[in-house]
Formats: sequence, C-alpha cells, structure tokens
Amino acid sequence: MINSDGMVLVVETTVANCHDSKSLLDLLDKAKIQSAGIYVYAVKSYIL
Repeated sequence: MINSDGMVLVVETTVANCHDSKSLLDLLDKAKIQSAGIYVYAVKSYIL
C-alpha cells in the first residue's frame, strides 16, 4: 500500500491461493488508516 506521494506504507505477502481482498482490512490496520474522511483507492479485486 502506498500513499499519494508513492511512498510505501505497508507490505503484506500472502500465499498464492489467497484472494487479495482477504488481506485488505489487515493492510488498512497495519497502515493505521482508521480516520473518517480518508479515501482508499483500490483495484476491483480488493472490493469486498
């Protein structure tokens, strides 16, 4: 996950048979993104 400047905030490695959407909430927690009013843009595979 990167911020708007392209700086890496958090990285998570998963096994090949784990869908990307399963790790989205973990990534948000690790990046400490919990504040209202923050936008997160993701590719379609992350949409829950």
